[in-house]
Amino acid sequence: NGGVDSYNMLVPQTCPGTQDSYRSSINLTLDEQYYDIRGPIAMPRDVLNQISPGNPDQPCTSFGIHPQLSTLHSLYEDGDALFVANVGFMSDPNWQRTRGCAIQSHSGMQRCVALV
Repeated sequence: NGGVDSYNMLVPQTCPGTQDSYRSSINLTLDEQYYDIRGPIAMPRDVLNQISPGNPDQPCTSFGIHPQLSTLHSLYEDGDALFVANVGFMSDPNWQRTRGCAIQSHSGMQRCVALV
């Protein structure tokens, strides 16, 4: 019944050339947007465990994993874990309307996620 702040779990670190890719009206790269928007709750770069996605199609060349997730970091580095970010029903703007889900509450999200 809990949740996870995924943007403090897997943090974009180096994302060159992304300021035009994601309709940013503030002309910042994805990593700059993270620190700009998150402000005081952003994870400091120097405490994160750095990883490289190893995928030339990935717009970010490095990410940071939350320091309390060192086991997950090790699993990723050993090739036994992976991250799949920015997926789910919210990527389709019509999903809420066509499925009748209310995404404004935690309990509503729990019911909707069970449908995915």
